[in-house]
Amino acid sequence: MSELPSELAFPVRPYVRKYLVRHLGEHYVLSRADRFGLFLFHLLRKQGRGAKKTGGKEKCSATFAIDLRNFPFRQYGLEELTSYSIFHFNEFVDELLKGELYMWVRAHATAARHRTTVKDAIVDFMVLYDLREEDISFETLRKSVQRNTDVRPRKRDKSVVKPSQKSDPLSQKSGVMSQTQQLQALRQHLKGLPLPLFDLIPPSARA
Repeated sequence: MSELPSELAFPVRPYVRKYLVRHLGEHYVLSRADRFGLFLFHLLRKQGRGAKKTGGKEKCSATFAIDLRNFPFRQYGLEELTSYSIFHFNEFVDELLKGELYMWVRAHATAARHRTTVKDAIVDFMVLYDLREEDISFETLRKSVQRNTDVRPRKRDKSVVKPSQKSDPLSQKSGVMSQTQQLQALRQHLKGLPLPLFDLIPPSARA
């Protein structure tokens, strides 16, 4: 039986790596105490029949170091990397990054005291995470903001986020949920956790 790794060079998209490094550092010790680790731990568990094969690995030209010292493969029922775990983790981090972008744009381009344009807000966000055009283009982020927000510069944002009708998606019984449904429920739960306030502070205002 081949020796299982104690560290993973997890394939990620270039901009996903920059976002992860900003939040977790260059060398991340896997932990279930944060949203990244909790979701990744779930993905590394042996997947059931409901886990469909998924593509998208070709865009993952970078890697992110994940130390598994606290979670030996055999003891915790983990498996080696699959296209399923790679695709879904990248998608999860992509959603977190864009969710933070939407918050950033709302905070900087909608308040009456600010005169920042949506374009400038997106550019500032890219500078914050050192995102280059070759990582993820400005146009991709702009279109995402346009589709997913209702930003009205220098006007009060009247949009109201409606709370989910279900108090906690993770409270559903796993026995009646498919693998994909469980994954979606976990993703939504983790995305709902508050982001660090530090991430919303403009770079110019930091010490």
